[in-house]
Amino acid sequence: QDLFTELKRYYTGGNVNLEEMLNDFWARLLERMFQLINPQYHFSEDYLECVSKYTDQLKPFGDVPRKLKIQVTRAFIAARTFVQGLTVGREVANRVSKVSPTPGCIRALMKMLYCPYCRGLPTVRPCKNYCLNV
Repeated sequence: QDLFTELKRYYTGGNVNLEEMLNDFWARLLERMFQLINPQYHFSEDYLECVSKYTDQLKPFGDVPRKLKIQVTRAFIAARTFVQGLTVGREVANRVSKVSPTPGCIRALMKMLYCPYCRGLPTVRPCKNYCLNV
């Protein structure tokens, strides 16, 4: 549950260290697995913490944590960047939709965009200065 909460917090823009969060997940998983595999024993919190400290040396999950860490980090960085881009795009679209151009501006924009079509030259693009002035 903590894993998904932290992933969601990162995705929505929170200040979360993905590598540290995934390391904590694997450490907690190892502690739980250790208890389930050895139900005949009762382990203190200190003992379980000691076991999780040596996860890198013991490698109980093989190379899976390292590979998964790389994949999850890449995926979430890309997803978060994409969502942030969509948010900025939405804000830009909202602001642009509220702009009220003057009649002269509308006429110039229409001329710039559609005159080439009327003259049978749809591939001709307006010159840069004309675009900047409009």
